[in-house]
Amino acid sequence: MIRHIALLLNFLIPGLGSLLLSKWRVGLSQFALWTLAILAFSQDFHAFFAVPIIGAAYAWGLYTAEYSPRTGRVMSRPES
Repeated sequence: MIRHIALLLNFLIPGLGSLLLSKWRVGLSQFALWTLAILAFSQDFHAFFAVPIIGAAYAWGLYTAEYSPRTGRVMSRPES
């Protein structure tokens, strides 16, 4: 259940779901990339660079939350 919440959080703001899953370094990196891209997007000149970075942060966030594109949901594995 917590992985489903992490997937939703990573979809809204990349990095928050990773932090919920106790993946601290990855979560902070995703959140920092997303924040820097949003700041760069506010500057018109840097929008060209910000859009691919935002896309990469979202993709990385979904991968970290173990989203399966084949099934369209969180990958199933035994809870530990």
